Amino acid sequence: MKNILVTGGAGFIGSAFVRHMVSAYPEYTLIVYDKLTYAGNLDNLLPVHDEPNYRFERGDIADEKSVRRIVELYEVDTIVNFAAESHVDRSILEPHAFIHTDVVGTYILLEVARQLGVQRVHQVSTDEVYGSIPEGFFKEGDPLEPNSPYAASKAGGELIVRAYHQTFGLHTTVTRGSNTFGPYQYPENWRLSSSPKPLTTAPCRFTEMACKCAIGCMWMITPTRWTWCCTKAPQGKSTTSVAKTNARILKSPI
Repeated sequence: MKNILVTGGAGFIGSAFVRHMVSAYPEYTLIVYDKLTYAGNLDNLLPVHDEPNYRFERGDIADEKSVRRIVELYEVDTIVNFAAESHVDRSILEPHAFIHTDVVGTYILLEVARQLGVQRVHQVSTDEVYGSIPEGFFKEGDPLEPNSPYAASKAGGELIVRAYHQTFGLHTTVTRGSNTFGPYQYPENWRLSSSPKPLTTAPCRFTEMACKCAIGCMWMITPTRWTWCCTKAPQGKSTTSVAKTNARILKSPI
């Protein structure tokens, strides 16, 4: 593993992966490939943008010619696919974009990888593919029962990954992460409220992890309940794209 293509690497979780890898593994070259949609922000990569083992290319994973050009240009041997339309509410309003990116885009990455001899493709998926559960927890081998267009598109992408492994012998892996909170998170995934009264006095474990651009009081979901968090922005400059969206993303818990 030498040249790693990180699709969706300007997003919340993808950029965290890139920042870590660039710093921890200077012998690897990280090529971020991102369409820079509503959730992609180059400011997320400012901590590493001057590092010699970091590169950025703007593009769409559903654009086969562009993907092929980047893989050939950088002699990519590993692909880590964070790129996805990834918000449940948006998927209900506009499912087409989710199928296009999460299913078709994943297929194109796999096909280019197969044709050009990429050694490994890692698919970043979601626990949403399991559907809902009234109590307990899911096991890895449980059936996929997605309940939203977003979850279904991610499940579809997973199945294509499996097919390319079984049919063509492509080295593939999949991870299914659950909800993640932290710095650089796009505000659409927050639950915000202007209410002055907390619903619970339970301590919030996410206060210090709140996005650096968040100011005011924030709803965060803990493993057992919605918890009220009063947060202040840590020292540092807020990113322009996040600041512009703060006013129109306010939502209350559901």
